[in-house]
Parts: sequence; structure tokens; C-alpha cells
Amino acid sequence: MYKKTISACYLGSFIMAVACNLSPLLYVTFMAEFGISFEQVGRLTLLNFFTQIITSLSFSKPTDQHGARPFVTLAHLMVFLGFLLMAFSRQLFAFNPYVGLMVATVVYSVGAGLFELLLNIIILSIPGDAKESATSLLHSFYAWGFIVTVVITTLLIKVLGRANWPAIVLIWSILPLFNFFNFMRVPLAPQVSEEKRTRLKELVSSRYFMLVILGIAVGGATEVSMSQWTSTFAESTLGLSKEVGDLVGLCLFA
Repeated sequence: MYKKTISACYLGSFIMAVACNLSPLLYVTFMAEFGISFEQVGRLTLLNFFTQIITSLSFSKPTDQHGARPFVTLAHLMVFLGFLLMAFSRQLFAFNPYVGLMVATVVYSVGAGLFELLLNIIILSIPGDAKESATSLLHSFYAWGFIVTVVITTLLIKVLGRANWPAIVLIWSILPLFNFFNFMRVPLAPQVSEEKRTRLKELVSSRYFMLVILGIAVGGATEVSMSQWTSTFAESTLGLSKEVGDLVGLCLFA
């Protein structure tokens, strides 16, 4: 009954990887085309990271009240809209395309934050014993999504040329739009009732929980630093070609 739901969650995790890692693959292109600095593209990474955190914290309560479907479909629309804004940043923000990149980053990062919050919840709500293996596989789809994003984007840049990067972003925007319609149709299991959940006060008072939170924060910061800066560093500082820097450096990291 829930096979299509699980498949949609897998694709959602894949899309989250695209949303988090597509823009960094284009940082050198942005710097050359828009005349922006390393510090300015660094702000895009900062916006991406903190927008996801703020989104996950802000939407946890509304998700409990209204269910997952409105917000998981919103996540797909936000990624789709964010990609459109990024692709057309020069036209829509002719006065300063960098502002367009910042707005686009915030928009698609809201979608990524909602994915981070909801996909695990949706799978863990499914009755039966298959959800443990499905959850593990869900996390692996992010890594595979990262690799596929790097490989396909790098190849498209090679084939189409750097100047056509907006077309590459538009190609990727098809995925969230497609999965939006998936989540409009697939069945979603009822969420865990309020009385069966561990209270926030109990979690915060647990040393083990706080240690896990610290580990997640440090691990997340490390992953963001590596995944979003390796491509730019390899190309602009080490002098490696786009293909070698992305396919060897980023794919090995993933």
C-alpha cells in the first residue's frame, strides 16, 4: 500500500541533495559572470545552511497540527521556484543578479529544510517492520543524489558550456515538479499521536540527546564545508579542471 509513498520519499531525498549541492557546483561560474567575490558566494552557503535549520525548527509544530502532506508538497514547490529564480536571476534582478541568487537560495533552502524535517517522519509513520530498512535506504539516496548531481551537472557544463548554466538549472527543476504531483496522490500514514511522543523537556534534559545534537551539528558543518567548497577550491585554487575537481574530489567525498 505504501510502496509508492516510500519511492516518493526516496526521490524527495534525492531532490534535497540536488537543492543543497547544485549551486556550489556553479560558484566559479557565478563569480566569473556576475563579478562576485569568494566572500559573497560564501554567504550563499551560509544562507543555505541556516535557512534549512530555521525551517526545520519553525515548521515542526505546524506539521504536527496540519499533517505532513501540505508541507511536503510545499517543499517541492519551494525547490522548484528557487531553481526558477536562480535560472532567471539575471533577468528578474537586472539591478543586481547577486540579490537574485540570495533570494533563490533562501527559497530552495526552505524546501530542503522541509525535506529534512518530513521525509523521515513520513517513512517512520508507515506501519510494519519495513520502515527501518526504508529509513536507512532513504539516507543513502541523499549520497547517491549528491553523486548524480555532480556527475550530470559537470557533464552538462562540458556539453552545453558554462554560459548555458541557467538551462542546466531548469533541467534539474523538473524533478521537484514531478515529485510534487507524486505527493499529491500517494497515501500517507497517520503520524504518531501526541501522547506517544517523547516530551521536548525530556529530550533536552538527556545528556545523550544533547551529545547527539552536537554530533549532528559538527557533522553537518563539516559536510557543508566539504560539499559546497571542494568544487570551487579545486578549480580556482588548485587549478584543476572542472571535470577532475568535481568527479574525483566531490564524488570521492560523497
